[in-house]
Amino acid sequence: MFNLILLIIMSQYTALFIGVYTTYKVIRMREEIQKNSWNIGLILLFVWSLLVGLLNKSIMSTAVSIVFFLYFTISVVLQNYCKTEEKLEIICNYLIKFSVFSGIIGIIEKVTFAYFPMELWKKVLGLPLSISTDHRIFSTFGNPNIAGDWFATMIIMTIYYASNNKNFKERIPYYFATTLFVINLCFTGSRGAFVGLLFALGVLFLLELKRSKSELIVILAIALVIGVVGFTPPKVSDISQEITGHNIERSFDTREEIWRGSLKMIEEKPLTGWGMLGTIEHGNEFSRYSDVINHSHNIWLSFLTSLGVVGLLGYLYMRANIYKNLIYLYKAGYSSVALLMAMQTIVLIHGVIDFTIITPQIGILFIGSSSIITTLAKESVNVFPKRRSIAV
Repeated sequence: MFNLILLIIMSQYTALFIGVYTTYKVIRMREEIQKNSWNIGLILLFVWSLLVGLLNKSIMSTAVSIVFFLYFTISVVLQNYCKTEEKLEIICNYLIKFSVFSGIIGIIEKVTFAYFPMELWKKVLGLPLSISTDHRIFSTFGNPNIAGDWFATMIIMTIYYASNNKNFKERIPYYFATTLFVINLCFTGSRGAFVGLLFALGVLFLLELKRSKSELIVILAIALVIGVVGFTPPKVSDISQEITGHNIERSFDTREEIWRGSLKMIEEKPLTGWGMLGTIEHGNEFSRYSDVINHSHNIWLSFLTSLGVVGLLGYLYMRANIYKNLIYLYKAGYSSVALLMAMQTIVLIHGVIDFTIITPQIGILFIGSSSIITTLAKESVNVFPKRRSIAV
């Protein structure tokens, strides 16, 4: 598990090897496959995306549909490993430790581009030579919005495990990591991740079984910092634009044209959609935003444009069962419900204006947390057989 987590964080490319490894384990090493709504949903989405790619005569969309099968194998391996909250804690602590290095890289990146905008440095990284001092960091995640979601999730983890640790000395490393991740989140300039974190902080505090004043102070302090950095009006201060690298109006203006184009695509093929890479292949025919449009910048619109109404219904079926399982775990007294729901909240709230799960790192984080919720619910049925009502 140590090596796999390191691969996820190193880069979006090394993260792809996780799916290759888990596929090998499932096919060659005969990993136990649990029959549950999450696994069934992923297989159905895989089959449907394959069919849609063929219907649209798109070789690339057909090939990329394998992503759902890779996510399925990742879910299978995780479900067999993470059957207790103790195993979840092991995974999260590895994620936090390795993400500290990503945070350090993010600080170095910001300082480098702010004070040493060397053309050679940009060439080495393969970045456009027009990068300004307003550079939004992406650390090891390849995109500021992806980095934003990642650091926001790490903030949730560090707060959760710090609040659950009674020893103050052992909480200090978590507080250090929290500070580092908050700074990095601000430097990403991802306002979608900012809002997602604010909602997630509320979810974390409301659902936690044991709340403390110190945790509330930390949450309020982070919310204040994010509010000031992300949403201070230009008339009051330029601090928001100076730190995030862009103004808030730009965040929505650039997406409006993409959303309009996506709606036109959906009108033309509402049932099947255009395939997994349909927006990349045909998006510029419906939107003037750019020559290449990667996705619809909204979770629901992305499913509708790529896999149509059928694909969206499959996704909603899976989400409904995740919520059922979260409710079940909460009633069963699982403290990690607060953490898992908060992790999901970041991606789902950000998903209103972006589609960050399209990338391997956030995709694995989202898929992984969903599969863990599913398997914990199943295991809780074995522990509390009389509470079998809604766990799926």
